[in-house]
Amino acid sequence: QSLGPLPKRWLLTAEQRVLFITAQLLLAEKPCKSTFFSVQLNVADGTVSAYMDKIQSWLAEKNLTLSRKRRYGIRVEGSEWNKRNALVSLIYDYKPVEELLPFVYGAKQDPVLRFFSASCSGTAFYGCRREF
Repeated sequence: QSLGPLPKRWLLTAEQRVLFITAQLLLAEKPCKSTFFSVQLNVADGTVSAYMDKIQSWLAEKNLTLSRKRRYGIRVEGSEWNKRNALVSLIYDYKPVEELLPFVYGAKQDPVLRFFSASCSGTAFYGCRREF
């Protein structure tokens, strides 16, 4: 979970942070606050906003909309089918199938794939329900 006193999620690359946020948004049942992502990933609000712009463009290609409302939060709008397809696409965009297999069989570790796995099994250690 941590590298000394530093949480591993703070060591994610920009690409991995965008994947983390996108997956959280696709899996969230309620709107997420941008502050949640700032705190979880130890980045500035402006950085999260820039990531949201990228995510919004990517979601549009998947027939989904990113709704960003002040005091309400951020959520993905669209059909459940499109959300599930987007999540699968997100995983495959991150790693091809042949690179996913060693993770599935426990031969390799990857913080982003570990998050995907935990989220899909309902044991995710992050959640958007937290208020700040």
